[in-house]
Amino acid sequence: MRFLIDNALSPQARPDPCDPGSLVPTNLAAHATVRASKETSDSPAGNAIDGAPGTVWISGGGPPQWIEVDLGQPSDVAAIELVVAQSPDGPTRHRILIGPRRTDLREVAVLRGQTADGQTLTFDVSAAAGRDVRFVRVETSVSPSWVAWREMRVFGR
Repeated sequence: MRFLIDNALSPQARPDPCDPGSLVPTNLAAHATVRASKETSDSPAGNAIDGAPGTVWISGGGPPQWIEVDLGQPSDVAAIELVVAQSPDGPTRHRILIGPRRTDLREVAVLRGQTADGQTLTFDVSAAAGRDVRFVRVETSVSPSWVAWREMRVFGR
């Protein structure tokens, strides 16, 4: 009996407590390649995927502007989160496009409404639409301020 208990509680039989496993979604955009329509010298596009909401990508201009993440390889995408950087608050319109190639993007969502600095916009990508995605692009066509994002997160399935 003692052997069974010792065996069940041994480190080899238990999962690593530091391993997040499948309970924590993986941000595929972290450390990916990013490019944008414009950027300011002190707030480059890479700030939108650095995992630090205190840094910001600022386009340096009003709409239309875009930002695009290259995940590096085809991935199954489950959700996209955008953390707003905006002052003043007001009406915005953003298109989310995804695809296997930069030249083959398809619109999967249009997000429109009143937004405020620090707000998180989330879009769940269907399993069918989210297959084999390498590029994720957000195009902003309406904003009361320069186009900017605190974070752009792409979660895998």
